Amino acid sequence: MEGKTIVVTGAAGRLGRHVVDLARKRGVTVAAVVLNEQEARQIPEGVATFEMNVTHESDVVSGFAGIQDYLGDLDGVIHTVGAWGMTPLLSTDLANWQKLMTLNLTSAFLVFREAARHTRRGGALVAIAAGQGVDRGAPGQAAYSAAKAGVMRLVEAAGAELAEKQIRTLAVAPSTILFDPASTDPGVHVAEVARACLAPFSNTPPASGTTFRVYGSAT
Repeated sequence: MEGKTIVVTGAAGRLGRHVVDLARKRGVTVAAVVLNEQEARQIPEGVATFEMNVTHESDVVSGFAGIQDYLGDLDGVIHTVGAWGMTPLLSTDLANWQKLMTLNLTSAFLVFREAARHTRRGGALVAIAAGQGVDRGAPGQAAYSAAKAGVMRLVEAAGAELAEKQIRTLAVAPSTILFDPASTDPGVHVAEVARACLAPFSNTPPASGTTFRVYGSAT
């Protein structure tokens, strides 16, 4: 992976920080996408940061153009932005539904579309799905389950469409992510999820348009 240039969205988030750290250890030049200046201050020194609201089309369009102007053609993106929510179906109002759709699915669409415009041949686009979306929806999580199912279908469709440009796509679907390395709770440790996110940029990438289930002890 040494010498590649990869955008990581949600770079100041709990998963995003681990992805950034692992990518840098592997010799990747990281473009860290953050929401604001406060998040930018959480990014390690020496990593280029770019402020962008990934749910706003104009931000994403201008943001990726700015990243390319600064760093040149990209090798892809790892989109870690998202949100979990649990509300019974009959208590889910439209605003809550739209919020989870926007953060999880619309943001992935916008980021994939613009990243694909600036990614060189042989690059990859990665998004975060979830077991609730790729295997079976969970009770009390209708909006979240539907949004993550949409992420998986977006990855499949984009992978088929971008094959002619030799751009791969991957959905990484973790179970509960464990951020404490000493945790023995059911779930998957964040280090394993970060490794899965970088898999498409390795010399032996997963097949394009597929879902990489990373369930750990939750299986």
